[in-house]
Amino acid sequence: MKNKKTMSLIGAGVGVCILGTAALANYSTTNGYEALKQTLLYPADVPNYTMSIEGTMSYDGTELASGKYLLETDADSALEHSKTESTTVDGVNSLSEDWQQDGMNIWYNDYNEGYLGIRNAGDFFASTLLPAVETGDEKTDSKIKTFMSLLADTFVGDLRNNFVCVDDGEDAATYEVNLSSVQIPELVNAGLGAMLSLQNYTYETSEYYQDNELTDTDVMVRSMAEDARVESISAVFTIGHDNMIRNGECSVVFAGEDENGASHSFTVNGKLSVTDIGTTEVQKLDINSVDIEFLDVEPVDTESTEAVG
Repeated sequence: MKNKKTMSLIGAGVGVCILGTAALANYSTTNGYEALKQTLLYPADVPNYTMSIEGTMSYDGTELASGKYLLETDADSALEHSKTESTTVDGVNSLSEDWQQDGMNIWYNDYNEGYLGIRNAGDFFASTLLPAVETGDEKTDSKIKTFMSLLADTFVGDLRNNFVCVDDGEDAATYEVNLSSVQIPELVNAGLGAMLSLQNYTYETSEYYQDNELTDTDVMVRSMAEDARVESISAVFTIGHDNMIRNGECSVVFAGEDENGASHSFTVNGKLSVTDIGTTEVQKLDINSVDIEFLDVEPVDTESTEAVG
């Protein structure tokens, strides 16, 4: 469970680094910002591609954990494979894999040390590079996306001017951004400080924490509660002129002080790459070579799942 929590933190950090930062971009090309919003709100239908994400977390310069995520999908052939790996500072490794094939969903992870499966899993494939906002109702979807678009405009404000186009190629453009602590929206730092303060209050008042020793993660959170802030954000990413994200790298540094006034930092680094668009070949799991425990579940209504993207 601890490894799963670590991987979730890495995934969240990488998502914030790459997608959240990219959402602030200001393109040098005409209507570039609007084009990026279209990419985020109306992601392109890409039925065949490979996506990889790598991330690391460090505390006061010492790497705490690293993780990798690989997704290979071919929706036209109803095949998909994903793999997640993580390593912690104390040498604990974890691995999980998932296959969608022949109407089945099969997965493996270190926790149950075996394969589990569902025979009638339906079709769940990542046919878009970014999660779509879809409910199936056109009117509702339009209202949600209009709200999200206006919210992004309000939040981004003049920060879009900090993004610089460093390469405007024939098929794609690459952008860089570097934001210091004084440029981070006050709302972000206020929210970060509130969350850490609330967590520290829980450490001080909860009977659970009175009776149990704090984990390394708890100690780290507690040590950054004073003057918590986003110290810096730096990123470089490439967006195709077809409004598809191709790759990105990002680093976010959080800073704070402990009760004794000592400074501490927490750094999340992330890297995203999308390759083999249209040429990805997904290797099926040979179900005859492994022992799979199939769970007894009801068939999935695929028509209803298609309506929500």
